[in-house]
Amino acid sequence: MKILFVYPNIVESPKDISIGLATLAAVCKNKGHEVGLIDSSFGITDSEVIKKAKKFNPNLIAITIATNDFQYAAHLSTLLKKTLKVPIIAGGYHTTTAPEEVIFKECFDMACIGEGEGTLIDVADAIEKGKSLYKIKNLWIKKTVKGKTKIIRNPVRPLIENLDSLPIPYRELFDYKKYLEWNHGTATFISTRGCPFNC
Repeated sequence: MKILFVYPNIVESPKDISIGLATLAAVCKNKGHEVGLIDSSFGITDSEVIKKAKKFNPNLIAITIATNDFQYAAHLSTLLKKTLKVPIIAGGYHTTTAPEEVIFKECFDMACIGEGEGTLIDVADAIEKGKSLYKIKNLWIKKTVKGKTKIIRNPVRPLIENLDSLPIPYRELFDYKKYLEWNHGTATFISTRGCPFNC
């Protein structure tokens, strides 16, 4: 399966890759899926987004959302849904803290609450095998019955305790050299799982 990751990063400075997406990409690659990326960190036009998406031709789109990126993430997802008509799953900090706001946007088909590694693999496998998505843990998903759409809110799975079970983040997904040049040769590293702050 081909999974297209989308990083709708609008932060001007400092710029950094998404370790979350890099880890998800590594997990997906380890399961035999092909991964691609659309990264807005250094600016990208709508026409470039469409061109890259069409060229990669994914079966699934996974977008990460931080709160400050939410409107732009919705814009990109709307653009991609009109262009490709493939399922779009949203994840990230904003999706976890404000899932109702995310899932009720027409452009998002699914919302991943909390850690996404197991959920994304389960979603990809279910799509590939033509199985139901409606009981996957951490997943909120839209279901249309008799013309009415309802939201299925599945329970959250336990956190991954053995972090050594996760692969090294696939930094090659990003143009890492470009990030280094932007930050004057400085690389940032987080030695914990997720954000180290309590905001």
